[in-house]
Amino acid sequence: MNFKSTAAFFGLLLGMLFLFGLMVETKKSKVEDSLLMPTLAALPDVNIDSVIVKRGNDEYQFTQTDKDVWSLRQSGIKPSIKVETFQVRKIIDQIKSARKNDEAGQSNDPVRYELSPPKGTITLKGKSKDGKEKTWTMFLGKESADKAFVYANTSDRPDRVFAVSRSAVDSMLFANANRFRSTRVFETIESEVQEVDLREGMKEVELKRGDDTTWRFVKPPLGFADYDSIPPPAKDNILGKDKALAKPSEVSVKALLAAVLSMRVDGEEDFMPMSDINLANFGLEDGKEHLRIEVRRKKGFDAKARDAKEETVSETLLIGMRVKDKNQVFARMAGDEGVFKLNAKLLDPVEKAVADPGSLRSTDVAFFDIKKVDALILKYGKEETKIWSVGDKQKLQMQTGTEKPVKAGDKAVHSLLEALEGKHEIQKFYDDADGKKIDGELGLDAPVVEATVYVDGLDKEGKEKSDKDKEGESKKDEKKETKKDEGPIFKKDAKPVVVLSFGKTDKDLVSVKRVLADGTVSRFAVPKSLLEKVSPPEGTLAFLDPALPSYVGDDVAGLKLQRGSQTIDLTKGKGENAFRWYFKEATPNANPSQADLQKASMTVHALSMLQAKKWLRKIAAGEDLDKYGLKNPALTATLQIKKDRLQPAAAAGVSVLASGPVPWAGLLASSTVIAARALDPGDSVVLKIGKETDQEKDKPGYFAQHTGSDLLFLVGADLLKQLRDIDLRDRGGVVHGEAYLATGLIGLVAAEPQAGWLLTSPIASGQIQSFDPAKVKEAKFAVRTPQELRLFAFTRDAKEKTWQDKTGLQEFTLDGERVTSLLKELAELKTDRFVSLDGQKPEHKLGAKDFTVKIDLLFDDGRTLTVTVGAAFERLGYFANSSAWPDAVFLVPAAKVEPLRQGVGYFAKDRVAAAQ
Repeated sequence: MNFKSTAAFFGLLLGMLFLFGLMVETKKSKVEDSLLMPTLAALPDVNIDSVIVKRGNDEYQFTQTDKDVWSLRQSGIKPSIKVETFQVRKIIDQIKSARKNDEAGQSNDPVRYELSPPKGTITLKGKSKDGKEKTWTMFLGKESADKAFVYANTSDRPDRVFAVSRSAVDSMLFANANRFRSTRVFETIESEVQEVDLREGMKEVELKRGDDTTWRFVKPPLGFADYDSIPPPAKDNILGKDKALAKPSEVSVKALLAAVLSMRVDGEEDFMPMSDINLANFGLEDGKEHLRIEVRRKKGFDAKARDAKEETVSETLLIGMRVKDKNQVFARMAGDEGVFKLNAKLLDPVEKAVADPGSLRSTDVAFFDIKKVDALILKYGKEETKIWSVGDKQKLQMQTGTEKPVKAGDKAVHSLLEALEGKHEIQKFYDDADGKKIDGELGLDAPVVEATVYVDGLDKEGKEKSDKDKEGESKKDEKKETKKDEGPIFKKDAKPVVVLSFGKTDKDLVSVKRVLADGTVSRFAVPKSLLEKVSPPEGTLAFLDPALPSYVGDDVAGLKLQRGSQTIDLTKGKGENAFRWYFKEATPNANPSQADLQKASMTVHALSMLQAKKWLRKIAAGEDLDKYGLKNPALTATLQIKKDRLQPAAAAGVSVLASGPVPWAGLLASSTVIAARALDPGDSVVLKIGKETDQEKDKPGYFAQHTGSDLLFLVGADLLKQLRDIDLRDRGGVVHGEAYLATGLIGLVAAEPQAGWLLTSPIASGQIQSFDPAKVKEAKFAVRTPQELRLFAFTRDAKEKTWQDKTGLQEFTLDGERVTSLLKELAELKTDRFVSLDGQKPEHKLGAKDFTVKIDLLFDDGRTLTVTVGAAFERLGYFANSSAWPDAVFLVPAAKVEPLRQGVGYFAKDRVAAAQ
């Protein structure tokens, strides 16, 4: 390309760009030429704060008094009224976007189209972004004969007449200014409301939402209000047939707010004309209204943040006289002199609440977040019990009087706090004005029990400091006698969220006095069953941690069960048999017979981690316990505790692996020189189980006594059944090898750290196989039932990566997600228990003619993998084998196998036809 051709091409390009720019400008000028008010459209950020509409002798001035709040004042009338923002915005938007309509022919003759003078004028005033005052005016003339157009001109183009579609300026052609008034009385929505205040003469009901979203009475001081009334569960009416316990569901704060916030003016005809307004004529002078409804919210309220620092905004409805001969009342909003009529029926919920504030009271005893409670004090007469959290909320301590603190039971304390909340438990209120008199009558001046609940009341830093001080003191004087543990340390300004005092019981009801943090006092009656939860017959023992002293299973050297006339006496092996259990033989030189390792270990675990079902009382020294069946107990279990002088893990590893089944014994054949040494016998731990309790509410439960506690308690029937019925004889060691392996490997690594690699091996990890499930292209299944052998297969589409049925079943829709999910499980198949590493045995039933489930997988690269599931073994699962590890037999959980035994139905979606 030479210079001339380059210059020509460049010139052509410039010319095209010029033409394109000219087209854009031409199009833009055409668009701007169609607008009646182009200078207004050119300022999108202008803030219009005044709209003045003049028609003949009438003038309507709309003024923005606050952000998105507009008021209207009519010429010759003093009062102003609030109007709907969107209605005013519509006028502004229509003027801004008004365009000429070329379908209507017209000339630039203002007189002909009644634009000189105009029939109507609309003036907009506002400020541009730079703060300059701006004014725009639109003049409206007559309408076209077919009413389709309105003729207009503007301050932007005063010398031209435009035809504008009537629908484009209809907001300015109103006949009645009431169309701008909102039929909705309150603008606030229910979730924003923080307070509601109802006043009728001298009566007042004020409700306030707390930070915990609960509602409380401010006036009168009645305590908690019922936000969302739900009748309590059906039960016997303990107050009598003529007194209903459940409140009607419409009596609640939620229902009251819904009634207030949904109030509306029925129509435009119910707005009183501005020219007739004289508030005295409607009983609506401020302070002289019949009823006042005030709703408060936070300005800029955030329901999640609930920022208390935000400014409070209120909307107040004033109700005046009744409308003659109609079921209506005159009303207006405070600060707005526009009067309207309301259906009097809308006020029924409000008037009922003012007349009977008690109808809004909550029947819940207390409101607090159980998770945030950090201290609880129970007073039974002069005895005081403190329960508090230490560290995290799960660690609870309990102290009665000056006794040493003990561990409290998490579940028991949680149940206690739930009882103190008392959901729907209040049956009736006592509203006697003479508090002292009624306290005496109801026994509330000398309560049976008093419960004090704290939320964030503890001084945790002070507690930590106290602990450090005590540690320092102990270092200074180690010989000084240690003081008893301190109780909870409260913050100086700590106030309980609620104090509940339980008084006299009358038939099935007990009186309660409730004092809230703000000093509000309420008195009411609750079912006696609630008192029984707070003050159970066994006292504070009910809240004690149910765990008895525990022992590590490896520290147990002997187990003895006395079951009536039958005695079973087991002892742990020694040396290389230190982790096996044997029956003690009557003949000293006889070879001991081996016990079932799993069942013996399970029994030891149950006894060493024993928990009381229920604590009953303290056992006095020398007390005769024959009435509980504990003098000659039905069952006695004794654990012999030992002290190991060896490194426990090393001894375990050496002895177990050396004595385990082939091939595991060979792993440490050269290490058996570290034979276990003798272990010192320690203390005996004895559990005695006697008669069954005769208390129906505690059944099934059996009286028990334990050497680790001086308390009488109950144990469950399951433990008794286990100890009474368990057969500890060895059944052939079918799955013992896995236990030898796991314990042995851990012990070996502890003794020989360089053998740590063994713990990552498949033997230790339980990993059977590993593959990428996305590379499986075909899955075949064989499921054997007692009646038949079912075969089915699925293939994966290479492009779509979806699974298709290859079996050809009728009306069957494959759920590919189930196939994918199963493959993911198989890809990382692990076992918790090995059975054998030297091949299958007939009892495993893994052969071609007796398997339960067989899965064949074909991969993209031609590889195959087979997983076979055989017979079920007790409750431990099913025997299984994988071609990835042919010599290993292991157990898989029954929960993984049972669904597959459904056959192809496990992978099916429901038929559409069947669903219809």
